[in-house]
Amino acid sequence: MQENSDARKAAAARHLKRGRYESAFREYLSLAQEGDAAAQVMLGWLHQNGHGTARDLDVALEWYRRAAKGGAAEGLFYTARLLEALGQPDDAVGYLRTAASRGYSPALARLGAMHLYGRGAELKRSLAVDYLSNAARQGNFFARRELSLLAWRESASMVGRVRGALGLTAAVVGGMICGLLRPDSDRIRS
Repeated sequence: MQENSDARKAAAARHLKRGRYESAFREYLSLAQEGDAAAQVMLGWLHQNGHGTARDLDVALEWYRRAAKGGAAEGLFYTARLLEALGQPDDAVGYLRTAASRGYSPALARLGAMHLYGRGAELKRSLAVDYLSNAARQGNFFARRELSLLAWRESASMVGRVRGALGLTAAVVGGMICGLLRPDSDRIRS
């Protein structure tokens, strides 16, 4: 049964990659209705972006929440991101914290940025650096970029500014390469 499910996921992913959104939607819907959390996330994404179905943010949010209730860190993360987009950052933070507590690097990076800039969360540099550092250790390029920018801005010495600039360059170039080679990677999400 798992083999069949894996084959159907692979088929759905191929449809998606080739722009055959209606076919991808049908496969993901079938898997999602069977309780597959990854398929529920993808179904939410398809509804959010209007691919293979009408764009419907309420339905997208419902699918993300189903995945979140099933324990998927991606479901928690995408629920939070959509809530942020809908102007509900206070509601989003709880989902992000839960995903971050499971070590999900995009949630760690997002919470770090929210605390760093005071957007949707308390402005608190030390907490921001903790979240960003945890995400950066997992290879998250967004977190690496933010930490490099912070080092560059706060450095009083030329050496510190150069290190920050080099770190920023490495994070941006690394993120671009990762995005080209693995556009679905958690390393480029935040």
